[in-house]
Amino acid sequence: MKKITTLLIIGLFTISVFAQQNEQKTKPTIEFENKIIDENLKDGELYDELSNAIEEWKNVESPFIATFNGVEFGDYFHIMFTDKNNFFYDFGFGNNDFGKYELYLENDEEGAATNPKYLNKTFKIWWTWKMSSFYCCSGEYNVVKAHRPSIIKIELIENNK
Repeated sequence: MKKITTLLIIGLFTISVFAQQNEQKTKPTIEFENKIIDENLKDGELYDELSNAIEEWKNVESPFIATFNGVEFGDYFHIMFTDKNNFFYDFGFGNNDFGKYELYLENDEEGAATNPKYLNKTFKIWWTWKMSSFYCCSGEYNVVKAHRPSIIKIELIENNK
């Protein structure tokens, strides 16, 4: 009986490890027409911005591994990551769910500041296209709504330095 229990435990452990190593990855996609909500901007900068985003994100798998590089305000709010190939990911326009990780802190002077606890830490990131409200485009920076790459789940990789 002890042998059977031991073999069963070893078998379940092996299956669990194998399943984790062969995690299903997807490439989230969205039909372009479904991303444009503000029809008044369909032929302008928003249209161009979304066209560029589709092209940039079309081969990005979910999940992927990337290092958190911080947040900043420039022309827009940026939540920045890079992967091992130095490919840059910005989730600043996204409708993000960071779970228990507070990647940035509210700051009265700048609006938000990078949380040093997670700066340069590596994460496993699940993402998809989600409806988001964000400021766009040059000039007036009106609030618009469209689907944007958004974090739906994030996990800190524990072997960070």
